[in-house]
Amino acid sequence: MRVSVQKILPVLALLGVAGFLFLQSNKRLNEALQDPSQSQANETETNSNESFLLEKLREPDPELIKVISWDRTEQRIGLKRTPLEMKNQEALLPVEIVTKGTCFPGDADAIEKDLQLAPEHRLLATLENLSGGGKPLLWEVPGSLFKEGSAKTVFRVSVSEEPKQYGFYLCTANASEKSCRDKVTKDVNEIFTEHLRNDPQAGKERRNIFFQYVLLDKRGLAAFMKPPKGERPFEELKKYAQDRKIAGDLGKEVNLAQDKMKTLASYPVVFQSKGIKIELPKYNIAACAQ
Repeated sequence: MRVSVQKILPVLALLGVAGFLFLQSNKRLNEALQDPSQSQANETETNSNESFLLEKLREPDPELIKVISWDRTEQRIGLKRTPLEMKNQEALLPVEIVTKGTCFPGDADAIEKDLQLAPEHRLLATLENLSGGGKPLLWEVPGSLFKEGSAKTVFRVSVSEEPKQYGFYLCTANASEKSCRDKVTKDVNEIFTEHLRNDPQAGKERRNIFFQYVLLDKRGLAAFMKPPKGERPFEELKKYAQDRKIAGDLGKEVNLAQDKMKTLASYPVVFQSKGIKIELPKYNIAACAQ
């Protein structure tokens, strides 16, 4: 069973105060046995300290209340959060991409088909600020992904107390390209239709094939636990972004994420210990028997 840090902090604080009071009680007992007059003076001072500590314990911690409020809002929107290891003001984000056997063709099949017909292209994974600011973090995903079924890397992301909105993309790109953000986004079924029709341009278009919305700050990473339904989660996300004072054109950025998620219908990220896993469906007849 996972215990929330926010829930256990007040308990730890209470135990700390209780321990302090117990030690003070023992100290007063020893002093009373040795010097009754000194004990009375110390008792007055100790009672004053105890009253101060108990009063502070009763006062709500504004920072803790704020964090709890943020967590509840994220949960209501449908976001899940995981902590990330920090090093020199950067968050270390381990990412694993895997192929997942399914009873239908999926993202992995579409990418593989595209790359077979355009071998000069490569599969690029990028983490990009939705505002367009800063340089994209990029990773050329090795071709061994499709044979071995897995590939891993670690992104190093500069973070602060204020969260930033990112997109995690997978796209086909040429050797000189370093961004997926502004590429064409097509439903995977359109891509399969190109290949089934033996379209001479099939696979030639450099395009996005996977996208997920990501929120990053010093507290870690937040992303949707499951595909959001309708407009409500995104409208609440806009309001939350305003409340958190996220910089940028919030309406435009959230709308961008909503459009890409709706078109691509990518699998949600899988949360791992201090990292995420990206699952790409790939046709496997064995999965049809499950």
